[in-house]
Amino acid sequence: MSIKKSNFPDIKIPEGTVFDVVFSNLEERKDLVLLVDGLSDKSYTLQQMYELSRRTSCALRKHGLRKGDVLAIISPNTLDYPIVQLAAMAIGATITAFNPLSTPKEISYLLNDSGARFVILHPFVIKNYEAAENKGVDEKFVFGNVDGYTSISSFYEEDDSTFMVDETIDVKEDVAMMFYSSGTTGLPKGVMLSHRNINSIFGMADVINELHPIFFVGKVCFGLLPFYHIYGSILVLFLRMVTSKKLIIVPRFDPEGFLAAIQKYKIEMLNLVPPLINFLAKSPLVDNFDLSSVSSVFSGGASLSPEVGQLAASRLNLQLIYQGFGMTETTGACHFPPPGKRIDTIGYPLPSMECKIVDSESKKLMGPNEVGELRVRGPNVMLGYWKKPKETSETMDEDGFLRTGDIGYYDDEGLFYLVDRIKELIKYKGYQVAPAELEAILNGHPAVLESAVIGVKNEEAGELPRAIIVKRPNQDVTAEDLITYVNEKVSPQKKLRGGVIFVADVPKLPSGKILRRALREQYGKA
Repeated sequence: MSIKKSNFPDIKIPEGTVFDVVFSNLEERKDLVLLVDGLSDKSYTLQQMYELSRRTSCALRKHGLRKGDVLAIISPNTLDYPIVQLAAMAIGATITAFNPLSTPKEISYLLNDSGARFVILHPFVIKNYEAAENKGVDEKFVFGNVDGYTSISSFYEEDDSTFMVDETIDVKEDVAMMFYSSGTTGLPKGVMLSHRNINSIFGMADVINELHPIFFVGKVCFGLLPFYHIYGSILVLFLRMVTSKKLIIVPRFDPEGFLAAIQKYKIEMLNLVPPLINFLAKSPLVDNFDLSSVSSVFSGGASLSPEVGQLAASRLNLQLIYQGFGMTETTGACHFPPPGKRIDTIGYPLPSMECKIVDSESKKLMGPNEVGELRVRGPNVMLGYWKKPKETSETMDEDGFLRTGDIGYYDDEGLFYLVDRIKELIKYKGYQVAPAELEAILNGHPAVLESAVIGVKNEEAGELPRAIIVKRPNQDVTAEDLITYVNEKVSPQKKLRGGVIFVADVPKLPSGKILRRALREQYGKA
């Protein structure tokens, strides 16, 4: 029983602000095309990004943006999104970003909670933005051209002779970015990340690249995952810029457009979430496109069923699909699998990280193959929750470890595995039943496209496991078929005693996490 340290060598965290790190070695890399708009083919080299970021930074200063201010972006992915992020961070401002599909009520809450004085919008967001009440915003800008809004493109003509990265920025303590947690168990919380938190991810990538270059061998990547999410922003957008990869940016997932872009741009590296991997595994559309350029696929955001992962890997002629693990609170990542390992493991702790498994009841430190809560510590762990000191202290334990809220264990090799979320465990007659385990079995059935398992309240047993199922097209399967299929494979307490309900779709967050709260509200009654 011990604290498990990373098997990787310790990292050297790049010095300076995120702006400094992204544009390091500029002279050597200036002509590299790093960003490409997958719809228009417009592109930016690193030199162009540098110049536009400087000009935008000077323009934002003229409009009153200062160190410590919060600037919010509400937009799908665009070529200019990172320009604004870098420009604001050079000033010492904090970037936050929201889902462009947010309702007026959600926009109002997020703007007020974050204290954003400046907001940048995509044109299609404006209707909901203007319907939001009590926004508290001083200045509003837009990607594109809309009457009454200052266009970001006008900043690109600004004189940048006065540009400077604010010398008073404390890279360890000042908040560079603030991403909002998913809010699956309550209102979303702002997760504060410093420049050092973000730069530590780049340092971790350097170590992994040296030891396992297979993970960085491709030159063309897909910028499909939303930039308002930690996965899409840090692990895709910024990490790919720092490692000199070309990123093909698209605003949203469109089945045929997704596959056509892979074929057109010969995309080699895919960062995806489980629903998209499920699409690659099971959609008949995949057979209509040449995806032979794809050399590696990474899954994150939610747990990936091993069966679905193997199906997708086989279809793409890959050895396997790699699954890591991270949270917004760990700047997107904390575990990474070495090449050739099984898909069911999240791998080893990232370089310079420490982990432990703690019994949720007794707080006892657990040993190999003993299940408990995963807790992590490292340079990528957040500063805390925005304006929520109580929640921050509850999330960090007495030794400075982040309580992940995930149940898991490590094996004799030091590889880590996740079982489920603490708050999602179903309690049947005192037994803990992990929905993810039952979902993995269900997703292995040839007639099942997607599944979600929830607990249904029962006076005698406490809760009964119930499956919510989306069938594959043109498949005929009954509830009884699936109940028998699962019950033959599990111990008695895990049987689907709550039954099976067929639905058109399973509600999910953009990260791929199932919205169990919505499912429980709709289908959780006996």
